[in-house]
Amino acid sequence: MFDMPTTFECFDMPLDRYIKRFAAPIILFSIIFSVSILILLPDVFGKGIFRLVTCAIPLFGVLVAFAYPKMVVDRKRADINNNIHYFITHMGVLATSDLTLTGIFDLLRHKKEEYGALASEIDKIFLMVDTWHLSMAEACRFVARRTPSLILADFLDRLAHAIDAGEDMERFLTSEQEVVMKQYEVVYQGLLYQIEIMKEMYLSMVMALIFMASFAIIMPLISGVDPSQMVTMTVFMFIFIEIVLIFFVRTKTPNERLWHTIEMETEREQKIKRVIPIAITGSLLMLILGALLRSYLPLQIIAALIFTPLILMGFVIKRAEDDIKRRDDNFASFIRSLGASASARGGIVDVALKDLRAHDFGALTRDVNNLYQRLVLRIDKLRSWYHFAAETGSSLIQRFSNMFVESIDVGGRADVAGNIISNNFIHIMGLRKHRYQTGSSLVGVMYGLTAGVAITLYLSMGIVGTMQDLFRSTELPPEVVGGMLHETLEPGVLNVLLLIILIGHSLASSIMIRIVEGGDIRGATLHFVIMMWIGAVSSILTVKGTASMIGGFGAVEAINV
Repeated sequence: MFDMPTTFECFDMPLDRYIKRFAAPIILFSIIFSVSILILLPDVFGKGIFRLVTCAIPLFGVLVAFAYPKMVVDRKRADINNNIHYFITHMGVLATSDLTLTGIFDLLRHKKEEYGALASEIDKIFLMVDTWHLSMAEACRFVARRTPSLILADFLDRLAHAIDAGEDMERFLTSEQEVVMKQYEVVYQGLLYQIEIMKEMYLSMVMALIFMASFAIIMPLISGVDPSQMVTMTVFMFIFIEIVLIFFVRTKTPNERLWHTIEMETEREQKIKRVIPIAITGSLLMLILGALLRSYLPLQIIAALIFTPLILMGFVIKRAEDDIKRRDDNFASFIRSLGASASARGGIVDVALKDLRAHDFGALTRDVNNLYQRLVLRIDKLRSWYHFAAETGSSLIQRFSNMFVESIDVGGRADVAGNIISNNFIHIMGLRKHRYQTGSSLVGVMYGLTAGVAITLYLSMGIVGTMQDLFRSTELPPEVVGGMLHETLEPGVLNVLLLIILIGHSLASSIMIRIVEGGDIRGATLHFVIMMWIGAVSSILTVKGTASMIGGFGAVEAINV
């Protein structure tokens, strides 16, 4: 429910100021714009459906004015919930040092790039304590009543109670690790469940669109309506609904990063950059080749051939991301062993790493050796860890290794910090693997759906072409034919329009798969090319099969035009 006072408390702007500066100007502009259009262009926008659209512009302005604060607050809530598990881990490892709670907040409030809106909430608490001299418990309760995230609000309330009760902060924050991670797991699993619901909804929507497209192909033949208008409208509806579904999936998918954010190019990133121009050049060459072979190959095969070189880019990105995931699988055991070994040696990480080099950490072994070699040079330890995170390519390893290094740097206990990071890392990896499984199941659904789209659409086109050939070759009295068998679109034009639907569906489906899987969006080219070939082969087999079963020729001619 839209709770206006609560929304504007979280929006960080008084209601009267928002109305004066934003809502009123938006609504006033939409009214003036609508009236101006009706006055200046009455012949175009003053009749029929255009008049209704024009009159609806002020209503849209009112909707935007009221919905914008809710959208901002929802985005802020999602940002906090997506970072709360990192934040509580960071607080836990810093609490193993001699830093006070105010000192921990002072350190974390500056990490706006990592924690976003969560860092801003912590900054409010710190400023109230440091500038306005409120007690830490009062400041925590004040922010808890105004933050849009229930997870953060509950944590701050428990923190305020622990402060009032005089509980040891290290013990409290250690116990909070499991509590917050469980709450984050509930939110994460809820998002994955919504993805499953989205998958069912997507199947239903595409099936409805397929029926509408088939109806648009066949109906002009028997009803005499304008075929170009019906099929063109179907193409736009297909593409529009696919775009809306992509946006919906993006908002319901956990916002996680697989790749690191360090401004440092490793061999992995350089290889991807080299492959991109090669793939694009290959597509341009295939475009030229397709133009030369236009008379010999169906249009669907030519389209698939043009996009085929892009699969190289998707394949290289997939291999790189599989490599990152293998490193993630080994990091938890590495950081736990490093923490225990460093604690036994008085917190000296260099010596601990020297002994750990004898162990096998799988795909992470080479990166551990490189980290040790950089650390023993004693040039810049922090920079050495940055290189380590960049070489692994993992965002998770980057964030958790930074937490470990910061904890050691401020005098934290390495063994406790290593255990906290390792346990939470394993928990997050379990959730991510569940997400990867959801993405894998979506791949099979999308591939099968692409074949279904191609078969249904081209089956309709094949039936139309075969019926036209059949009745052209048979002389029937006009009173028998009646008002049926009107002319429909030229086979070549209809084939192009259906190919646009096929390309748009394949692109949208591949983007959806990539959003659910996570990772570099350019990796969607792998699924896109595969689905293009599935659609191309399915369409050709369908049309030729329809022609051979019914005995007509129009269907075969349609795909070869």
